[in-house]
Amino acid sequence: MKRRQIAVSWLVLLVILVPALSFMLKAYLGQNWRLSNEPLHSTVEAIGATAAILLALLLTTRNDTGTKGVLLLVSAGFLSMGILDAFHAIRHPGQGFVFLHSTASLVGAIFFVLVWLPENILTGLKRGFGRILAVVATGSVLFGVFVVLQRQWFPLMVINQQFTSTAIAINLLAGIMFLVSALYFVLDFLRTHDRLSYLFACMFVLFGMAELAFKYSSLWDSTWWLWHVLSFSAYALALAFIVNDYLRATSRIRLSDKELRKVNRALKTLSECNQAIIRANSEAELLESVCGSIVSVGGYKMVWVGYAVDDSDKSVLPVAQAGCEENYLGSLSVSWADNERGRNPSGLNPLGVKTVGEAVRTGKPVIARNAVAIDGTARIGDLAPKGEYASSIALPLIANGKVLGALNICASECDAFDEA
Repeated sequence: MKRRQIAVSWLVLLVILVPALSFMLKAYLGQNWRLSNEPLHSTVEAIGATAAILLALLLTTRNDTGTKGVLLLVSAGFLSMGILDAFHAIRHPGQGFVFLHSTASLVGAIFFVLVWLPENILTGLKRGFGRILAVVATGSVLFGVFVVLQRQWFPLMVINQQFTSTAIAINLLAGIMFLVSALYFVLDFLRTHDRLSYLFACMFVLFGMAELAFKYSSLWDSTWWLWHVLSFSAYALALAFIVNDYLRATSRIRLSDKELRKVNRALKTLSECNQAIIRANSEAELLESVCGSIVSVGGYKMVWVGYAVDDSDKSVLPVAQAGCEENYLGSLSVSWADNERGRNPSGLNPLGVKTVGEAVRTGKPVIARNAVAIDGTARIGDLAPKGEYASSIALPLIANGKVLGALNICASECDAFDEA
């Protein structure tokens, strides 16, 4: 709860700081300061327009069914703003220049403020998600082309570098609607903790303050550039979200691919082991064949089978293996006793010296997930030759309710096994 309150406090602080920053800029640079730089302005607007369109397209891919109506309106708002601001970016100052920006802000704000509509209306909207966005995109493009070609039909928005009352009214109205929309997403963030709602709240506060600052600016002056910086900052947040969302999706795909490979590996191994059961003529032949299949087909580094011996040391006797160095298992001392020698509480013993003992004693699978230190060396010292074994799983062999021993599989990579 405290973190959410801090996040909202930053938004409140932003609302307070923007007017103060505008006043300080005016005082520092002077009332007559101007920076007339069309290429810079066009670049800023083009980046913002691109970010808006990309965010709109990204939102169409989300599967938040319960908020699909809200996402539709937000997507439509960003799409219309992005397209109209793109036309604004390619226009030279003159008739239609400020009108395109003002219209982009107003149309976007109208879509955003509609998120306050009743739930039943929002639910109805989501059924026409694709069609509505297609209409918005087409309408925005046609309107932008019409303004560029027939700009004389539209009202003047700048006279002697000062914005007209029409321009101020449009942007003031848009600013108020942006802030009302921001309030919706602040409340939603407090309720759901959704980071997307917080992104929208931040963006709409920035947009709102930019549009309110419009009233106190004139063409190319410090406040004019300030509200451009505010709008650009909102789009920068959107771009950061897009990149972060892409990285998260890529990470999920990599994890899914890794899990899929693990499942396929296990299925191939299981299939080959079933064939070994059919072909084997003796228990010894079966165990050796199963171990060989797990190494050759499954691609695991080493496999061995140990039988529990009911002697004073509660020993585990290796009876079959594959992938091991010659006479290596014979040098190990494995126990299933309920003491430090037989327990594996840390799970850092991939060769199964303790994992096998734990599996035999408890009758449950035991996994050693990671036996590699930060520097890449094995953490079990001399037990892992050349640091080749990083994880393992010990599977108890049970017949008629009695644990006979365990099958231990070692892999060269960490986290090769899981509970599934």
